[in-house]
Amino acid sequence: MECTFCGLASGELKSFKVYESTEVFACLDINPAVPGHVILFPKKHYTFLSQLSSNELLELFEAATKISFSLLSLGYEGVNLIHSIGEAAGQRSTHLLLHIIPRRKGDKVTLAWEPSKVDEESLMKIQQQLVTKLQSKKEPREIKERPPSYW
Repeated sequence: MECTFCGLASGELKSFKVYESTEVFACLDINPAVPGHVILFPKKHYTFLSQLSSNELLELFEAATKISFSLLSLGYEGVNLIHSIGEAAGQRSTHLLLHIIPRRKGDKVTLAWEPSKVDEESLMKIQQQLVTKLQSKKEPREIKERPPSYW
């Protein structure tokens, strides 16, 4: 077994499972940002959201919603859902992961950035590029290969 997360989903590796459906598996992260940090992932080995079927994607986000609201009902004050694509964004595993991080005021988790100024011409250029890409015949869900800058 090469993938830790495949081993967790199959039961070959010990986990602190909190949720399981036909398509997804969730367990407590053993190296959490804060206690209660859950990792949710498809049982099949995927790297990108675009590789999931519509049903798998639906199950993933339905589970994320259930887990998030369950954490809130336990007294947490907020929840972050984090999915990273590519090393530059913090992706460390080739298995697609959705981190569900329960939050409380004053916890030591930081997800902050310094807002930057972007001139209107640059915004318009990015807007045009993105709109063109989104309107192309190739649907984002069809993109299954690694982005050029990936690892």
